[in-house]
Amino acid sequence: MIRWCLVLQLLWIPFLWSQYQVGQFNDDAAYLALARSLSQGLPYQNLFEMEAPAATRFPPGYPLALLPLQLFFPQQYWMPRILSCIFALAAVRVFSQEDKTAPWLLAANPFWALCGTMAMSEALFTLLTLLYLQRLQRPATRRQWLILGMAAALCYYVRAVGLALVPATLLWMRSRPPSHLAAYLLGFSLAAGPHLLLGAGYSSEFTGFEILLNLQTIPIHYGAVLLGLPGFDLSPLFLGLFLLALLGLVRRPELSLNASWTLCYLLVMVCWPYADPRFAIPILPCLLLGLCRLLPRPFLASLFFAQIALNLRLDPPQRIDLPAFPAAARVASTSMLPGLYLNLPSYTQPPIDLLEKEWEWDQELLDHHIDTILLHETEKELLPVFRARYRQLTPNLFAYRPHPRAILLHTAARRALQEKRYRSAQWLFTQALRHDPHKSTLHSGLAVALNELHQPEAAAQAARQALQLDPYNLEAL
Repeated sequence: MIRWCLVLQLLWIPFLWSQYQVGQFNDDAAYLALARSLSQGLPYQNLFEMEAPAATRFPPGYPLALLPLQLFFPQQYWMPRILSCIFALAAVRVFSQEDKTAPWLLAANPFWALCGTMAMSEALFTLLTLLYLQRLQRPATRRQWLILGMAAALCYYVRAVGLALVPATLLWMRSRPPSHLAAYLLGFSLAAGPHLLLGAGYSSEFTGFEILLNLQTIPIHYGAVLLGLPGFDLSPLFLGLFLLALLGLVRRPELSLNASWTLCYLLVMVCWPYADPRFAIPILPCLLLGLCRLLPRPFLASLFFAQIALNLRLDPPQRIDLPAFPAAARVASTSMLPGLYLNLPSYTQPPIDLLEKEWEWDQELLDHHIDTILLHETEKELLPVFRARYRQLTPNLFAYRPHPRAILLHTAARRALQEKRYRSAQWLFTQALRHDPHKSTLHSGLAVALNELHQPEAAAQAARQALQLDPYNLEAL
């Protein structure tokens, strides 16, 4: 039966592949840039940002997983997506050992399948945590607990929120002998200690707590992900599903390991300065497990079919004609094959222009884009930085158009905001929006600059445009 479960997840891929492009998030481009810096023998630095600073925001686990692809297939941007798909399928396979019903709900979830097509760390992190949680219930010796502490550190190196595995494990181990607890903590300290001590810059992620806002939005976000519908407003239904899932996890007399991990993860997310439905993915299997333990089989069957039907009905599939290929561009043909459908469903942003497929641009063409960026008179000092850094490091990184110019301008605009050069920031955000008008953070950044320039009406309009594209844009809120 697990084979059909995996086939069900694969059936979503043709519908979802064109909903995401490599570089659509800043994070995926940063992951690829970090993998590229490692493949070139450079220090662990973010080639995605101006002047390639040392990387303190992302732990190195996922870039290391991408390293072989960067070494042998540096310009094949569809391959990290295939790797994520493999991780997502493996996670369903591992999850099937925990329960027989919940994996079907997971495989039928289109948002889970979508995250399995992204060059992001969620699929790998979920796979590793499922393996960790299953293995955690077997050890009996101190040596095995030492190894499991190192395994928790491996999860932490993929996503920093993996740190929550430690209190979750200790909470579950509270009745174990003290020697087992000590061995576990020693293993984690030996493996994760160097990064925790030397990577102090990562603490910047924890500034600007939004606890009250997260308490309001997280149940809606995570409940929506249970149905694979994070882009739609069915708040009472989503809230009810989320509470039922939590109740199913914690109703047992003893606190289960899955419940302990879910609660510790949610505690971290409540304190996290960002709210995003994507953050529900690492605990989505646990939430589905809670539903399966609480709800009767007929209701679960109805939920299974409703999940598929709702997603198909909201955006029915449409066959599309592939665009004519420009002579100056080469197409990564493998990445084009699944892109036979569009607009089902639009999770991340409005439907993407067909011309913005995953192009693989020639070096000359992308160099030309970078050289011809028009800078404002007050920004002429940035031109040498663009030419020296981006021509050297970035031209082969981005595999789509016309966003490379928008990304460069966005980076310069953010730097101008940090340096309180608000008029320059306004100009740079405006230029970036010409090339990427559907980017919510460009509108919200423009709103900040206009507000600082004492133009409240224009700032409010820009913020409203940002919220239309992303209702959870905290900067716009």
